[in-house]
Amino acid sequence: MLPLMSGIEIGIGSDIVVWFQSWGTPVLGYILYPFHYIGGEYGYLVLLPIVYWGISKHHGKRLMILALGAALVGQYLKFTFRRPRPFTVSPERITPMLEQTGYGIPSGHTLFGTVVAGYAWYRFPRVWVRIAAVVFVLLMGISRMIHGLHFPQDVVAGLLIGVGIVTLFWWLDTRFSDSLNNWSLSRSLVLIGIIAVAAFALALLVEHEYEERKAMLSVVGALVGGLSGFVLENRFVRFSSDGAIWIRVLRIVVGLIVTVVLFVGLDYLYDVVVAGSTGVGAMVIYVIRYGLVALLVAAGAPFLFVRLRLAGTEG
Repeated sequence: MLPLMSGIEIGIGSDIVVWFQSWGTPVLGYILYPFHYIGGEYGYLVLLPIVYWGISKHHGKRLMILALGAALVGQYLKFTFRRPRPFTVSPERITPMLEQTGYGIPSGHTLFGTVVAGYAWYRFPRVWVRIAAVVFVLLMGISRMIHGLHFPQDVVAGLLIGVGIVTLFWWLDTRFSDSLNNWSLSRSLVLIGIIAVAAFALALLVEHEYEERKAMLSVVGALVGGLSGFVLENRFVRFSSDGAIWIRVLRIVVGLIVTVVLFVGLDYLYDVVVAGSTGVGAMVIYVIRYGLVALLVAAGAPFLFVRLRLAGTEG
């Protein structure tokens, strides 16, 4: 596999990226900057919570679970294939427009865009929604090549894997979501504990460098924290995302402020507590850090909304 992949990367893969950069730089590259942030950490930390808090709790919850599950799969595959990015293969021909680390295939941004657009595709079967979904995915994938951050095969892999994950999620969601909502608290938390242990062990198996592991550990923490938060919210809070536009906006503003404060505070606390350690304890703390942020998004912020009368409760 390695010689074939190297040939694609050095040959036609690089040629395609160079072609995209030739007509996409610099104006179009700047226009497509938002896709870099939407498909990255800001998409998970800002965009999806906005949907959950202010647009639709039902769809926001499912989108977060879907996107984080896809991100975990994508990170695992990145570390399995360990393929380089275009600007490391052909630095004399390809210039990255944005800073990006880690491995190439599959494109995590394209994967994120595909699962979000794919969810919209099957949940809202209207012509304009489906056209917007296709355009969104295409622009996300094209932006990765214009910015010099991914080969075309990385983008195609992200697209195909995303379609597969959305299809599986659709099958599971339509058949088991109602029964899962009726599970007892203890049963739900046991299942989440099993997922946490399995995902953490997976991170240990696929990568040995601590700095590289952190990419997967952040997703593990966010997924486990988010799942736990949704279970607790469903049991003890049950906030409603309905309301007038102004109160939805206020809810979002309050939620984002609290989330950013916690995120930045835990970032500082992590550096103080870990103090450069790269052992298992440091990895557990890193998972907890992202888990607490996701727990706040899923349950803590909704609890605050209800207490502040920024949201009602479901009947």
